[in-house]
Amino acid sequence: MRIAAILIFLVIVHPASVWAKHGQFPQWVNKAVDGQGESCCGEMDCTPAQAALILDEIAGYAFASIDGSTGFIPDYSVVRVQCPMEDPRPYVCFKIGHENKISTGQIIVNENSIKCLLIPKCGDGTS
Repeated sequence: MRIAAILIFLVIVHPASVWAKHGQFPQWVNKAVDGQGESCCGEMDCTPAQAALILDEIAGYAFASIDGSTGFIPDYSVVRVQCPMEDPRPYVCFKIGHENKISTGQIIVNENSIKCLLIPKCGDGTS
């Protein structure tokens, strides 16, 4: 019984499908490029996230909140898109070596870990 409860917890709270391979994201995520013209989406490095900008454009940085953690990321890492029809959630794309941070609860929001923060602007006052 205890093993069954643990398995149910892992499937509900920790679904493996959250981390999709490149090409399995919504099209707008696959096509996203940062302010330096580099692709945001790589191999299994993006995931939907509870994310928002708290302060924008502070000496080239933005102060962001991603899944409860806050920190400064370069302004060029913030990608604003018009509200997509498919899956209008924010996404975060991690740099190599930081891909599993949301699933482990150890996310650190800084320029060393965050490749792109994809923020849809959907006209309802939220972003």
